[in-house]
Amino acid sequence: MNNQNNVKHILSLSFDDVELEQMPEFCMTYEDGEKIAEFVNSFYAEADLIIIHCDGGISRSAGVAAAIMRVKEGFDDPIFNNRNKHPNMTCYLRTLKGFGYI
Repeated sequence: MNNQNNVKHILSLSFDDVELEQMPEFCMTYEDGEKIAEFVNSFYAEADLIIIHCDGGISRSAGVAAAIMRVKEGFDDPIFNNRNKHPNMTCYLRTLKGFGYI
């Protein structure tokens, strides 16, 4: 990793910005949710900051971020109450499932 920007670990996944009922073959999978949970659980205690981003930064990343916040901090209001974010609910629910939260 690049010591200049202090990035320690990267998880890269790829799935489309679709909900399950739209195009199930292209949406986030349960395995993606498990990978996110494993990654976050591995480094959460030592992390000062977790950056989650997708191409648009509005729905997929918002869904994943909201789920991580719900599991690790007990709330997800900052995402769901932000008019600029529209969490992808498939991403949200599959990330929660990956953590064993639901």
